[in-house]
Amino acid sequence: MNTAPAIVNDSKERTKMAELFLKAGEKSNSLTAFKSASIYFANGMKLLKESDWKENYELSLKLYSVASEVAYCQMNYSLMDEIIEYV
Repeated sequence: MNTAPAIVNDSKERTKMAELFLKAGEKSNSLTAFKSASIYFANGMKLLKESDWKENYELSLKLYSVASEVAYCQMNYSLMDEIIEYV
């Protein structure tokens, strides 16, 4: 599933996959499996296109928000800042 961003071309499939990565990341995050959560969130973000900030705003914002929170929990402040600056 980690190669999905590279092979999924259909917009609806990309959105569905991003939602699945979000759910998997949230589950990992709730179990304090921050490394796994960060991988899921990163893959979900890779699936999003610039247009998703208009078409799928809630999904985009949620993925980036939780990704920055997980980066904070991992004390990866440079990644956290990078994500926050993008948003």
